[in-house]
Amino acid sequence: MKDPENDIYAVADIDTGDRRSVLAPARASFSEFLLNEAMVPVGGGLYAKYSFAGREALLEVVKVIDDIIGKNILPDAEVSLAGGAQFGKTILELNLAAFITGWQFRNFGLYLPDDDLVEGIVDSKFRPDVVDQVGWFARMVQVGKALNKSGKAVNRKGAFW
Repeated sequence: MKDPENDIYAVADIDTGDRRSVLAPARASFSEFLLNEAMVPVGGGLYAKYSFAGREALLEVVKVIDDIIGKNILPDAEVSLAGGAQFGKTILELNLAAFITGWQFRNFGLYLPDDDLVEGIVDSKFRPDVVDQVGWFARMVQVGKALNKSGKAVNRKGAFW
């Protein structure tokens, strides 16, 4: 009889269960993430599930994003979002950041023209509307905490990991 503690095959057959430290729900696409995880402010400090109602123009944008990052139809493509104000682009970008970094573990960059705008986006949109609303993502990420080369804490609101 083999000793299971010393038999590599017996050890390999042991089901250790799900050992992730943060149990993020499986989402097959960015659109599925948006409709199941993302929240949007509706006023009075309240939030509701993300919906494409009133944002119908973004359906095609999200479909292309899913083709690029989910289905890998366009393997060498990059995603860039640009445009005017007040059509849902910022909340789409910030939720894409959560999906890309927190679920797919890919790199993400959001380029803004100055530090004041970065701090404004982090304080007024990213932290309250994404990080604080997607519980599993909040447990995975730290916003604005970094150490410099000498080991001292510095404010880096524009960075999260």
